[in-house]
Amino acid sequence: MKLSPPTLRPCAPSVKPVRAPATGHDAAAPPRGRRRRSRSSALARFDFTWFIPAVVKSRRLLAEVPLAPLVLQLVGLVTLAIMWLGDIS
Repeated sequence: MKLSPPTLRPCAPSVKPVRAPATGHDAAAPPRGRRRRSRSSALARFDFTWFIPAVVKSRRLLAEVPLAPLVLQLVGLVTLAIMWLGDIS
């Protein structure tokens, strides 16, 4: 029994190319005029209200973030004042 190497055949595409509808405009460009939005796309609009649950959930952490540098700045200011007052006498 003689074995032969497999032959490579080009694969034919199984999906037919999609053609643009004959509307008189370029298929890549959106149609001119006002677009109608479906109700689901209007509800799925991205705006600031998406962040509100995250802000409410982590409000304590968001309060601590500006508080920590303020405390560190005050400690540095007090340290500098103590060194300056100790240098006077």
